[in-house]
Amino acid sequence: MDEKLDAMRADFLARFAALEGRLIDLSRETEHNQEASIDAIGSAIAQLGATVQNLSLRRKGG
Repeated sequence: MDEKLDAMRADFLARFAALEGRLIDLSRETEHNQEASIDAIGSAIAQLGATVQNLSLRRKGG
């Protein structure tokens, strides 16, 4: 009985460690995706600003 309990405990700890590792990986991936999204939004805003500026210059005849 003790051996079976020890085996179950070891299995549980191994599964828990694997789950914890996966959660850490997902957290890092999520952080990376957030940073990439923020960079993409910043680039899109910069491009939009340049487009608006060019339109303004065209209207002014520049």
